[in-house]
Amino acid sequence: MADKKLKIAQVAPTWVKVPPEKYGGAELIISHLADSLTDRGHDVTLFASGDSKTKASLDSCINIAGGIGDNALTDFNKRMRYYYTTISPLIQKQKFDLIHWHISYDLLPYFVAQIPSEVPSVVTFHNYYEGIYGHINDLLESKPRSYNVAISKSLTKQFPFEFAKIIYNGIDIDKVDFVEKPKEYMAWVGRFKELKGPDIAIKAADKLQKDLCLMAEPRENDFYNKVIVPLLDQSKFAKYEGAVSQNRRNKIVGNAKLFINPIRWEEPFGLVVPEANACGTPVIAYERGAMSEIIEDGKNGLLVKPDDFEGLLRAAEKIYQMSDQDYLQMRRDCRQLVGQKFTTKKMVDEYEKLYQKIIADKKQIS
Repeated sequence: MADKKLKIAQVAPTWVKVPPEKYGGAELIISHLADSLTDRGHDVTLFASGDSKTKASLDSCINIAGGIGDNALTDFNKRMRYYYTTISPLIQKQKFDLIHWHISYDLLPYFVAQIPSEVPSVVTFHNYYEGIYGHINDLLESKPRSYNVAISKSLTKQFPFEFAKIIYNGIDIDKVDFVEKPKEYMAWVGRFKELKGPDIAIKAADKLQKDLCLMAEPRENDFYNKVIVPLLDQSKFAKYEGAVSQNRRNKIVGNAKLFINPIRWEEPFGLVVPEANACGTPVIAYERGAMSEIIEDGKNGLLVKPDDFEGLLRAAEKIYQMSDQDYLQMRRDCRQLVGQKFTTKKMVDEYEKLYQKIIADKKQIS
């Protein structure tokens, strides 16, 4: 008997449109999920900002995504519309077999998903928030009503409850060109925040005397103004490209000799790694968060002891010193590994199986 086609609500934060134009890992995953499930015949409603583009039905109470700057996040009108979007699927629950919330900017969707309902809830945690759990652990320690999904094993360690499943993020590898013969520069993509390590990447480029291309949204914060701007002004090798489109980013990263990822936090996944690998570009990274789950040391990149700057330099030099034959094999291994573990199809398959199991279990109980 074929699996039942489901009526599914996908609930996105309204701060960034789906899919994002430039930066927004969670929103990109939500887009892949909504579109792919619709292609598979499911009846999907996406709750998101009105400027989102989707194959699913779109339900929105805000015409344009709010944005993620401090002014946007504190705007009363935008916050109220985000709150309303988050609770809307429960108001319309009779329309759905299952509601799927996505955690990115705060934990509100998780708490909404704990409200008793005959419609089962799935919550995917795309992010976590360092330093807050000492204050709210008492709110998280009870047994969840929702089926919670983590995007890595590493992420499960950050919460006091058990997760129903670990499902790795996936990318549409068919839309990423493989580059066999790149240029000699390095690439970095992220946000201008200390935890992402852009300052370390710039310092590494200067030490190695290798060009570095940085891609990020401009941010008027103290770290950017006091740390990044002076480093860029002084550097002979680092070049800031600004925020670029996904296609432009793939071209720049694909033509890089390596991707540098010197993170200072336990990153839950790091979509930039499989995105770089899909182009063939190996990644050197501090071994934090999910990096050891995504990078097979020596195959699709190199892992470095956290905060070991000299080790980071040695890892980069090792890649630059590889023979043409060995380096080409590494680029091919990068692409192959993404195809095996981190594709959109594999990700959607896992979610679809989880949905079907939840619905089947619910029927048995009732």
